[in-house]
Amino acid sequence: MANPLKRYDPGPQILYCCVAFKTNILAEYYEVSLPGADKIIKQILAKASIGKNVLHHELLSFCLLTTDIITVITITGESFPQERAFDFIDEVVINFSKLFNTDQLATLPTRSLNNTFAPMMKQKINHFNDLTNDPLNKIQQTLDQTVSQVNENVDKLLSRGRVLDNLDGESDLIMRDTEELYKQSIELKRKFKNKNIRLYITVGMIVCLIIFIGIWSYCGIRFQRCHK
Repeated sequence: MANPLKRYDPGPQILYCCVAFKTNILAEYYEVSLPGADKIIKQILAKASIGKNVLHHELLSFCLLTTDIITVITITGESFPQERAFDFIDEVVINFSKLFNTDQLATLPTRSLNNTFAPMMKQKINHFNDLTNDPLNKIQQTLDQTVSQVNENVDKLLSRGRVLDNLDGESDLIMRDTEELYKQSIELKRKFKNKNIRLYITVGMIVCLIIFIGIWSYCGIRFQRCHK
């Protein structure tokens, strides 16, 4: 026969609670239907010893506290915090002890306290299933937010570092281009200077040639007219 609880994953919540005197369940409350849970609970009650204990079955956790008078069992999803489950059980024990005369428990019929105690268990389950009320969960949320903020800041710093690296690379490239441009300007200036010198020499030679031709034309080929 297939196990009806096999691979059932309820998530982080309390699903069931019962209060028993020895093996006699006096009050119980199911938040959801759990077929097959009764058999497991009876086995747990038959072997319960004083103190706290946790049993696991598939994806469910069975947390129980046995005192010298009663046993309280709660079924939770495996991801539900165990500390919070036992805080819930402690409150159930305190409330049960306040409401009922423990000296008469041995004579009470099975589930005879359901009408009076099950509503209280339901209220407590709803309260403890709201993990926003859990101080540890609030601390964890704060830590998660802090870690997220730190990671975001680190990403920003890394991104800024990459931008700075890019700027450094670009500035180096600009410096190299500037140096190359400076060298080219010096070379160009030198070329223009040499060109100007050659131009001056050429112009001077032309002027001298024109003067010589003028004198030659005026004085004659042998300068005979200038000797008279």
